[in-house]
Amino acid sequence: MALPKRIRIRYETDYFTDTIGTFDGGRKQFMGFVLASHTKRTRSAPVRKQWFAVLHTFDKDGSHLGSEAWHAGDTEDGEDEAIDRARDKLDEWVAALGKVARKDVRIKLFSVELHGHRFALEDTSDAERGPSVTLWPNDFFFAPPWNGNYST
Repeated sequence: MALPKRIRIRYETDYFTDTIGTFDGGRKQFMGFVLASHTKRTRSAPVRKQWFAVLHTFDKDGSHLGSEAWHAGDTEDGEDEAIDRARDKLDEWVAALGKVARKDVRIKLFSVELHGHRFALEDTSDAERGPSVTLWPNDFFFAPPWNGNYST
């Protein structure tokens, strides 16, 4: 089974996908998240859990237009405070989009690197699981029947 050209991501109030939808009169789509991503371990630096506000934008057909990521802080410096700062920044960005409709989105695969972290919706199909797509670094896993539901 082939992947669909656009992956549906379901809007869910007060859950991981509560900041997705359309703007610009329905001509563009967006996905916003407050999320953590881990740094890579090096000889001189341990792994750190970093918190980000992330906003991805897409055209009506689901092609990636751009992404912004803002580093709100690290867990070791106060996780709750970092999450609050990231939420405030995401709210600011979404407000700047103008009138939005929070609803399901349908987007194409994409990948960007920001602040040394990969943000992507990528094909993760394999022989064991079959066709699948994963949203990184959120770690949302999508698979048939492609109804917008995901597992974390």
